[in-house]
Amino acid sequence: MTGREKLVAWWRARSGREQRLLLVMGGLAAVLLVWLLVVRPVGDWLADARRRAAEAEIAAAQAEAQAETIRRIERSVPRRTGQPLPARIAAMAERDGLALTNVRPEGDGVAFAVAAVRPPVLLAWIARMEAEGLVIERFAARGNPDRTVAAEIAVRGRR
Repeated sequence: MTGREKLVAWWRARSGREQRLLLVMGGLAAVLLVWLLVVRPVGDWLADARRRAAEAEIAAAQAEAQAETIRRIERSVPRRTGQPLPARIAAMAERDGLALTNVRPEGDGVAFAVAAVRPPVLLAWIARMEAEGLVIERFAARGNPDRTVAAEIAVRGRR
């Protein structure tokens, strides 16, 4: 006797009431399995997608607000003085007592080095450059043994 024949014999041995109860139980088990294996995971995926979409909308709104702040700041800063950028930076450095080395054009800006300067003086000078409408594109500093710093800086004017 095969497995199918045994199952059919077992089924026929049940009364009509038992067969109906077994069918209802099987149907409920099928509904439960569909709920647990399909509906809940899909619902969880949708909820997760909605949460990520809301987070992305918030991040986009924050980025747009930051971009608007940057545009407003760039509009409020004076653009150009008419003086070439290398000469302008050299004049600012001379006025503040800094000795620039290795001044060279880089892209639409200027790159240069400062061999030795006290950190507060360098940071104040960078803040003045930004206040005068220059953008610091690259800044790298390392300490010297005499408690000064050496810095590599790349600057461009506002676009």
